[in-house]
Amino acid sequence: MGKFMVVLERTDTVTKQAEIMVEAESAEQARKFILADLAVDAGYYDDDLRAVEDGVGEMMVKVENQHERTPFPGAVAGRSY
Repeated sequence: MGKFMVVLERTDTVTKQAEIMVEAESAEQARKFILADLAVDAGYYDDDLRAVEDGVGEMMVKVENQHERTPFPGAVAGRSY
């Protein structure tokens, strides 16, 4: 009986949004103010962000090489019967 390396991969995503009130002469100027804040500190608005949508990606299971016998420690490979 062979042992195979199996790779599990899942991509989880969380979309966060914040509403920030900015006093400016135009929408473009307000955008520039926010971008300037973020240029100084990329996490400046992190405390204002709230999760609005989250998703759990599908689990992908892939066998790396079905012909290769790889010696795994028992704790990693599990029991063989």
